[in-house]
Amino acid sequence: TGSTSNGTPQKGQQGQHVRRGGGGGGRGRGRGGGRGRRLAAAGRTGQQQQQRQQQQRQPMQPEPFVHRKVQPHRLHYLPRQHLYRAASYLDENDKARALNSVGIAYRPNQNQKREQLQRNRAARLQRLKREMEKKQAAPDISQLSMSEDTTGVSAAIEAAAAAAAAEAASASASASAAQDADMKDEKKSDDDDDDNKDEDKETADIKAADESEEDKKDDDEDDDEDSSKDEEDATGGSGSSSTTTPGPTSKPFVSPPDPDTLLARLNTRRLYKRIKHYKSDAKFAAVQPYAKNKTVEDLAEEEWAALLARAKAMNTARMQKKQYVDPIPPVPSAHELLMFSPCPRPPAILASYPRSGNSLCRTLFERTTLRVTGSDMRGGLAKHDLVGEAAVSSQRVTFVKTHYPERRGNPPFKASKVVLLVRNPFDAIDSFWNLMMTNTHTNTVEFTDEQKVKAQKAWEEMALKELHVWKEFHIFWLEQDIPMLLIRYEDLIRHPDEVTSRIVRFVLDIKNMGSFFTERIDRCIREEQLEKLGSYKPRSGGIGKSLSKYTPEMLQRMSLDIMEVLARMGYPTELLVPDADLWQTMKPLDHYGVEWAASYPWPPKSVKKGEEWGDVPHMVINSGELVRGKEHETNWRAVKQSLGLVSGDSECTCYRCIAARKQTST
Repeated sequence: TGSTSNGTPQKGQQGQHVRRGGGGGGRGRGRGGGRGRRLAAAGRTGQQQQQRQQQQRQPMQPEPFVHRKVQPHRLHYLPRQHLYRAASYLDENDKARALNSVGIAYRPNQNQKREQLQRNRAARLQRLKREMEKKQAAPDISQLSMSEDTTGVSAAIEAAAAAAAAEAASASASASAAQDADMKDEKKSDDDDDDNKDEDKETADIKAADESEEDKKDDDEDDDEDSSKDEEDATGGSGSSSTTTPGPTSKPFVSPPDPDTLLARLNTRRLYKRIKHYKSDAKFAAVQPYAKNKTVEDLAEEEWAALLARAKAMNTARMQKKQYVDPIPPVPSAHELLMFSPCPRPPAILASYPRSGNSLCRTLFERTTLRVTGSDMRGGLAKHDLVGEAAVSSQRVTFVKTHYPERRGNPPFKASKVVLLVRNPFDAIDSFWNLMMTNTHTNTVEFTDEQKVKAQKAWEEMALKELHVWKEFHIFWLEQDIPMLLIRYEDLIRHPDEVTSRIVRFVLDIKNMGSFFTERIDRCIREEQLEKLGSYKPRSGGIGKSLSKYTPEMLQRMSLDIMEVLARMGYPTELLVPDADLWQTMKPLDHYGVEWAASYPWPPKSVKKGEEWGDVPHMVINSGELVRGKEHETNWRAVKQSLGLVSGDSECTCYRCIAARKQTST
C-alpha cells in the first residue's frame, strides 16, 4: 500500500484506503502531513485555524485615552506661567484646590460668574419666548380643509409648513449656538484672566526661591503675627471686644500649604543657595551641585545614602589606619536637603513652656539627622525653615513639638516618649512678655517714662499669672509615667554639641552614637555660629539678663513658690540668688540631661529588631485639661490700650484687629 504522487491514498489488499502521513497531502513518501500534525497537536481543526487567522488580520484597536488628572502636590515644580496653564484645564473647583495647595491664593469670584450665567439664561429665555409667540401667531396649517381643485394651493401650503418647520429648527439651533457662544465667551474670559495673571506674576523658577529668601525680613512681622495667634488664644487675647462679621466682599479663606509643599519649597531654596555657594567657592568649581532630572525627594534620599557610604568608608580607613580623603568636598550643612521619615512607633515629643528654646532644639535635631521635626500647631515658623507645622503622624515625623498642657494643639495624637525642655521662669516669662507685646520673636518692647509706671503694674500681674502656669506645666510632666529626658535651655546654649547628642540618642533609641552623628553635630555647630542655627535671630541678652525687670519683692515671692520644682529639675540653689553673673557659672546637668524610665520596660520586650511595634504603651497629647484657667489669662489687647501703645482697635497689632481692618478696607 502507499500513496500516489499527488497524495491520493491507494487501496490496500483488504480494499481499504490507507492514509499515510495524516491529512497534510505531503509530496512523496514520508514528507506529507506536517501541517495536519501541527493542527492536531494544537487541538484545532481547520475551521478554527481559519477563524484565528481572520482575527489576526483584523487591525489592533487603540487603547482608550485615559485623562490623567493634574496632581496638586506636583504643581510647585512648574514655572509660574506653566503652572497657570496646567491649572486652566481643570474646572473651577479643582483649579482653586490645586493652586491653593501650592500656596497661591486663588478663588474664582462666584458672584460674578453666577450673575453672568443668570443674564445668559434670561437672554435665552427671552429669545425662546419670542419664537413661541411668533409660532403661535402663524395659522395652523393642519386645520385647513382643502378641496380637490386646490392642488396647487395645497402644495404651496405644504411648502409653507416645511418652511415653518425649518425656521423652528433654525431658531432652536440658533438658541443652542448662542448658549455655546456664551460658554465660549466665559471660557475665553477665564483664559484671558489666566493670561493676565501669567503676565502679572513672576516666573516661579529656582531663582524666585532666593528672592523669597531675601524678602524674608519683610514677612517676619506677618509670620510673627500668625505665630502669636496661638499665644493670644491660650492667654485670652480676645478680651471682651466684638468681632467684625465678614461681609460678602471679604477675602476668602485659603488653607495654608501642606507640609509636603513646604518641604519642597525649603529644599528648592537650599539647592539654589548651594549653587551660589559652589560658584563662589573655588574648591567646588569642578563639583556638580546636584544630580539632574530628579525630584527633591529623590535627591534627599540619594544624598543621605551617600552620607552613610562616606561614613562607612571613613570607618574602614580608620580601622586600616589609613587617611581618608573625600573624593568630593561634603555639602555644607546649611545646604543639605531634609526629608520626612516614618517611625515604627508613636513619635517622641518635645514638650516645653513657650519661649524655652524649642525652635533652636528642633533646628539642631534637623541639621544632625536631616529629618523634619513636627509640630501640633501652625505658627509663623514655616518661613523660618521649620516646615513640619501640623505634622504629627508617625508616618512622617519622629520628633514633634508641643506646648501641651499650657495650650492645646490642633489634633490629638499618641506619644511614646518625652523630651522635656525647661528654662528658668524669670527669663522665659520676660521673653513671653516681649513676644505678646510686640507680636515678634526678635523685638523688645520699649516704654516712655510715663508708660513705665502703668507697664510695671501690668508686668507684675502678668508675671505672677504666668509663674503659676509655668509651675503647673512642669509638675504635670514630671508626674507622667512615660520614658522622659529632661534637658535645660541653659545647657543647650552653652554645650549644644553634648545636649544635641543626648537628644538624638534618646529619641532614636541609639545605644552607641559612633562617629557618624558625632561628626555631623560637630559640623553643623562648627560651620555656623549658634545664633544662626535657630529659626530666627534671638533677642540680645543671656542667662539671667531679665532679673533687672523684677523687683526684690517679686523675686522673693516667686522663688519661694517654685523652689521645690526647680530642685526637681536640677537647678542649683544659686538660681534663687538674683545675680546674673553667678547664673552664668551654673554647672550643667550630669551627662547633660536627666533621664527617667517608665514603670514598664522600654523598649517592650515583645518587639524584635525589624518588626512593627504595634500597640506600645503611650500617652495621648492634646486630649486633657489645660493648666491655664480663666483666672490666669491676660487680656493683651486691653493691656496695650491702657499703656497707650494703641489708641483703639484700628491701631492694634494683634492678629484679630489686623484681620478686621483688612475686611473693612475690602
